[in-house]
Amino acid sequence: MALPMATAFANPFPFLPQKLLNNPPSTAFISTTKRFINSNSNNVEVKGPKQTIDKYHLIWSPSFWKKAAMATIIYKSIQLLLASRINLSSAGRISSCHQSKITALVLPLLSSSCCAVQLVINALSGWGCAGFNTVLGPVRPLLLPLLLLSTWNLLPQRSLGWTALSLFLAFLPELMYIFNSITRNRWKKQNNDTSLQNNALTANIQLAIPTMGCIACVNKIDTSIRQCESAASITQEKSWLTEGPGKGGMAELKISGQSTEDIDKVIQNVVTAIENAGFECKTERLHID
Repeated sequence: MALPMATAFANPFPFLPQKLLNNPPSTAFISTTKRFINSNSNNVEVKGPKQTIDKYHLIWSPSFWKKAAMATIIYKSIQLLLASRINLSSAGRISSCHQSKITALVLPLLSSSCCAVQLVINALSGWGCAGFNTVLGPVRPLLLPLLLLSTWNLLPQRSLGWTALSLFLAFLPELMYIFNSITRNRWKKQNNDTSLQNNALTANIQLAIPTMGCIACVNKIDTSIRQCESAASITQEKSWLTEGPGKGGMAELKISGQSTEDIDKVIQNVVTAIENAGFECKTERLHID
């Protein structure tokens, strides 16, 4: 019994190569991902509350992998203890139970803080943030290792397509974060500040959106701004989650117009679009050049 236990503690992720464990994602992959995301962000100047990566509860958030590693060690230890006490027939019944599609869907959804559910809510209604990430986000470092261990154990018994779907749902927050960064940068390049050439005034506006709570909300706010009636007058935009407990976010835009009335109209259209998406919104700062 001493050898398996030592092996489990030496390599708590049996499905990952030892080379990757020696150079964990928190130092190599995560730093590369951060550089990639920063290179795709726009240049809107942030003067108010700044973005906090902690609130997104992503795999490259500080201390995420430390919590995940500790959870994995605990899960493996429990698994080894149970394996020595449960007979093979009971283990078979437990394995069959874990193969159910309901379990295979629920755990990935919980591991992603129900990101897919929030995306569906945003697409079909104007309800705003349901608060899944506020509740489930802090325990995501505990749920994700459980999903990965379960996926590894059931890999020979489940189809490749179902396994891929489970992993896609579980890592949807990370995929959405990268997607938002790429889309924002592409939208900025398409605009390319062309409206500034024909307008006398430019303005930087910062909006407070206290009901934002997850990366799906950031995606909805960005989309609402780009699709509002005055989108042609917006040259840059960015939204993010802010520091502090609970929900909270900001959006900042660079807009242009011929007069202060044009600027006011753009702001009104943007605020209306965000409120129609189900989020509270108010003007925090406005600077006109």
